Amino acid sequence: MLKDYILGTEIAEKGNFHQANISMLLSDFGLIEGDDYLKFGGVVLINRKSPLLPNYIREVIENNDFTDLSKYLPKVYFMDILENQTSNIKDKFEEVTISSKKFVKIDDELQELFNNDNLIKTTVDNSEIPELAANDYIKGSIKLSNKKSLVWY
Repeated sequence: MLKDYILGTEIAEKGNFHQANISMLLSDFGLIEGDDYLKFGGVVLINRKSPLLPNYIREVIENNDFTDLSKYLPKVYFMDILENQTSNIKDKFEEVTISSKKFVKIDDELQELFNNDNLIKTTVDNSEIPELAANDYIKGSIKLSNKKSLVWY
């Protein structure tokens, strides 16, 4: 999901410049959200393959190693999707801090689910699951708490 992305604060740290340079990069060089960068609350992820990156950013990327984010999701994004209902799946993820930003490391099952762009993911009340499953409206579910489940279809 985030394989080709680098955390903006990590680029700033390794390039020895201020985080504000990353914000200026987004506005001054016409980067397009969704293609050239992703933004989740205070977490900015830069697409390492963007053709719009200026040379000083390319040099930092080419001359340094960065955290592989392919098994991570920004915590703010993860919690928004799951509507903060994570009590029953805490064993499926661990929270990590990368360059002062919080991420969730997800297991293979959840990674496969989140990487599948063909599936729509949402949360529903647990009481709705039997009817949704009986009518083949969902492909699967994970119980998140006593009240909510994550479903996909």
